[in-house]
Amino acid sequence: MKQIFTMDVEQDVAAAVDCANLLRKHGLHGEFYICGYLVEKYPVKCRFIAKYHTVGGHGFHHENFALLSSARQKLLIGKTRAAFLRYGMMMAGWRFPCLDFTNASLRILAQMGIFDSSFNRSVWRRWGAFIFLRNWLSNLKRGQFFLPVPLPSHLVERPWDHVDLEDPCFFQKEGRLMMHCYAYPRYRTELEKWLENNHKK
Repeated sequence: MKQIFTMDVEQDVAAAVDCANLLRKHGLHGEFYICGYLVEKYPVKCRFIAKYHTVGGHGFHHENFALLSSARQKLLIGKTRAAFLRYGMMMAGWRFPCLDFTNASLRILAQMGIFDSSFNRSVWRRWGAFIFLRNWLSNLKRGQFFLPVPLPSHLVERPWDHVDLEDPCFFQKEGRLMMHCYAYPRYRTELEKWLENNHKK
């Protein structure tokens, strides 16, 4: 499987820019899920990332979408996409902050033609067409109730494989690897060394 690095960007845009540049130097295309308020605050830096990589939304202010009404969710996703468009970027995908969302959240993304990247691949494979039940049960355990509505067949899902650089086997694995902007600086040197040894242009 081709290795794709994905990053959640909720605070440290400078780290995201550095990571985007590092991946570019090694001929790798990444995915960066950026909060809408950061797009408005740092449009030049976000445009640099979007020039070489796929960019998606990560909430506007990193909200918990499992606690929001469908109307509020749709408003925030639309507001985030509008921020990207305002500065000449296409918001192709979405990753829900803290991976908290309802089944209606995913229906909104499908309606808007935006792909989702909020599920772990192993969970996605295990549950298959019934993953909406798994999401319903997970939220129910946290005291967040909503109807277990099946996901739309036209939802485009890009699940991630391994979480963060804290995974001791991170550098031996392949897949869609997730990392966070705030953790990236601690592992930059190791990541650069790994790229030098494993990804030649």
